[in-house]
Amino acid sequence: MDSRKNEINQSEADIAVNDEKITAECILIGKRITELDRHPIQNEECLKYLNNIDSLRRSIENYQEDINIIQLALQRKKELSGQLEENKKRLNDLQKDRETRFVELGAASYTVFKGIENQAPYRTMFEELLRLDADMDRLHGELKDLGEQEKDKGFFEKLFKYKGKKFSVRSNLSKAEKEKIRTLEEVGRRVVESDFVQHTSGDLRTIFDLDADKKRESKRISEEDKQTRNELEKVSTQLLQYGIEEYGDDKIQE
Repeated sequence: MDSRKNEINQSEADIAVNDEKITAECILIGKRITELDRHPIQNEECLKYLNNIDSLRRSIENYQEDINIIQLALQRKKELSGQLEENKKRLNDLQKDRETRFVELGAASYTVFKGIENQAPYRTMFEELLRLDADMDRLHGELKDLGEQEKDKGFFEKLFKYKGKKFSVRSNLSKAEKEKIRTLEEVGRRVVESDFVQHTSGDLRTIFDLDADKKRESKRISEEDKQTRNELEKVSTQLLQYGIEEYGDDKIQE
């Protein structure tokens, strides 16, 4: 019984090996047939088989062409996205560089403004600084008056009457000084967008010119950024036509 079982197992193994050989030979024969001249072939089934192979080959070639287009589009999309990130960083860096000089520009321009003859065209831009300066002059005057008033007063009167008043005035003065710094920055931001540069010279004119250079560079990058976004939109539309969205690489693998 065991001998018969062994024979059966061996026969089944031989059959499996022969099946593999037959399959390999059929594949080889099919490959060779597809390379032959078809005119002598009369068998209808064989011709149908060969035509199906041709159709399949053309489909594969078309798919490969689509895949190549998709791969190039994905690569371009990656490059364009990188350019947008770089443009964003450059614009932020330029804006930060400009903002570091706005307080200085505002303060120096304010000094120039107070010395020009025709202030009317720029008064709106500097009126908040004028108001703050008037308030600070008033507060400094109040501090001076309180100091004079307390000179001949006794210790307790100085402590309970004048110390609190002086603290309140100093607190208001500190707030006004902080507000002036913020206002100078805003004035600097506005003054570079005006024609005030015509009244400047020397170091101040140099700062204005440097800011103008940065502004022109920012404009150039913004235009470049716009073109990049337009191209990216076209590439994305092209990918959508192939059904490729966020997970393009996965689609290609499929």
